[in-house]
Amino acid sequence: MYQPKNFILFLPILVLSFFCLFPNQALCAQVSGDLKALSGHKIQIILDIKTPAPNTIIITLHLPADTAVVSAQPAIAKAQPRQGEVNWLLSHVQPGKLRILCRLNKEVKISELIASVRYKNPQTGKMEEDMISGSD
Repeated sequence: MYQPKNFILFLPILVLSFFCLFPNQALCAQVSGDLKALSGHKIQIILDIKTPAPNTIIITLHLPADTAVVSAQPAIAKAQPRQGEVNWLLSHVQPGKLRILCRLNKEVKISELIASVRYKNPQTGKMEEDMISGSD
């Protein structure tokens, strides 16, 4: 027979089991993102930064062959044209949405682009890397 008292005793055990069985899922990513195509040769990387925010975030955009970033806001920290990569190093980020705007030298399908975001998770103290991709 169901009694509320039994459910209240069972609930903490259920929650604890979830954290033990799925530790990575229990702690959500502090930073997630999306790639969006804008008009013409422009793209946007949108990051969703949760509280507490990491102190520093490194974003790497992987580009197809013969593609380059002509301009970006914020400015690129490092470009590696031979590897087809550009990097941003963002410090003192705040929780919320962060947008990176890029203008490429040619039009590219958003599905051809991939980005990665790396940061030290302030909750666990471990470095994390998450992939960001777009879809047409």
